[in-house]
Amino acid sequence: KANQEMDRFVYSVSHDISAPLKSIMGLINLSRIERQQPEGSPYLDKIEQSARKLEDFVSELLDHSRANRKEIQLEEVSLKRCVTEIADNLKYLDKNQSIQFINEVPEDLKILTDKFLLKVVVSNIVSNAIKYQKTKSDHHPEVRMSIKRDPSKLEIVISNNGYGVPGDNDPKIFDMFYRGTVQSSGSGLGLYIAKEAMERLNGIISLGVKN
Repeated sequence: KANQEMDRFVYSVSHDISAPLKSIMGLINLSRIERQQPEGSPYLDKIEQSARKLEDFVSELLDHSRANRKEIQLEEVSLKRCVTEIADNLKYLDKNQSIQFINEVPEDLKILTDKFLLKVVVSNIVSNAIKYQKTKSDHHPEVRMSIKRDPSKLEIVISNNGYGVPGDNDPKIFDMFYRGTVQSSGSGLGLYIAKEAMERLNGIISLGVKN
């Protein structure tokens, strides 16, 4: 009963927040089209940035609720196509215009899994890889997706050349609301949700630091 009530609460709050958020975003776009005074632009940019942050939080709440409550539905999934769809969906995130996506997942690789939960895991990790890229002019940001496999397991590897996470923060990185860097602008839910979803798939998620 408590779980059902929590589900209803999450969906209700998400719906109530989403509707005015969509109105705000629509008004921002109209204002940009019709505005007569260019000096108003910085204020619109700040409003849009705050609205997008709240929109992301609502999306994370919904992902968390669905990932924890949904019944596992196994199906054959093309991993390369799945990863490509995720990259396409995230291509308009802030700072993403110049990021090079390198998809090294084999074309013919198919796995039996719950597609929704797999997408929750991969999209949260990829979005983090995008958000915490370096902004230096001489930096060429990359997000690379590849596979390691042996007879007993399949490992999906997502790496980037962004800020990274200090080594002493490793044990906490998947905790709820934890943010590993001062550059973080998120809610601290993304990697926690990814871990919860991966555990429902009987998998393991970990952070690897490459020097």
